This record gives sequence, C-alpha cells and structure tokens, in this order.
Amino acid sequence: MKWLFLLTLFLVSNTYADTLKITNSDGVSYTVNEETFSELPLSTITTWLPWDDKINVYSGVTIKDLVTEFDVNKISTLTIEAKNGYQINANYRMLTLHEAILVNKVNEQFLPIEKGAYWLIFNVSKYPITANQHFRDQMVWQIREITIHQ
Repeated sequence: MKWLFLLTLFLVSNTYADTLKITNSDGVSYTVNEETFSELPLSTITTWLPWDDKINVYSGVTIKDLVTEFDVNKISTLTIEAKNGYQINANYRMLTLHEAILVNKVNEQFLPIEKGAYWLIFNVSKYPITANQHFRDQMVWQIREITIHQ
C-alpha cells in the first residue's frame, strides 16, 4: 500500500500551484501537492507562535510521519528550503523531540499566501523553549523543498 501511495505521488502532475518537493536520502524525489498532502497522516496542534500571541489551531503532518512516508533509512538532518531561497539544516532528532509539524492549515483554512502553502512550526505552548531564536529560525514558511539526509 505504501508503494502505491508513493507511486501516486510520483505520477501526480502539478495540478496545484503550490507543490512541495521531497527528496529522500537515496536521492529519490517526490512531488507533493495539496491533494496528496491530505492523504498523509494528519495531526492538529493548538498553540501560539512568537509572531502572533493569539492561540490558533494548526493542521498538517508531523515531521516524523512525513519522513516515515518517504524514507526508511536512519535520518540525521533535513534541509528545508523556502521559495525565497532561505534554507536551514535541521537536526531530525530535535525536530521529532519537539514534535515539529509541517502545516498547511490554520483554523481549518489553508494558510495565507505569505505563510503557505507549507510552514514548519513547533507547538510553542507545549514546548516553550521552541519560542527562542534557534527554533524560530527553523520555523520556515513558504517551503518548496525538503531534503532528507542520513
């Protein structure tokens, strides 16, 4: 079943304007769009973020679930790149320890264009340490590509 899902991801054309490219540690790339993203195991968190004191409900896929779908190797880092070229190398263990989530919705609405279509965030309410500058630098919005490294 997993291979059927991955094959579907590979064959899907860029029907939606915003797509996400995921390259696993074997160098195989997949294109994820709004439709295929919604087929992944979805999670929801309720939190505030450093840029907005308001508590919101964010929906998306945890980094752990995302990596599980696309890679079976032992993972060390993820390179996450935004549309504007901003790029970070994030420690996979730290992302999973603090339950990082790749969201595409806030309060049941798709992210606004200045944040989406995909945004990596942390549950700051649950893990207050993630409000510090180190973690804020990892909360990349308008993500266009994620590369998984061993």
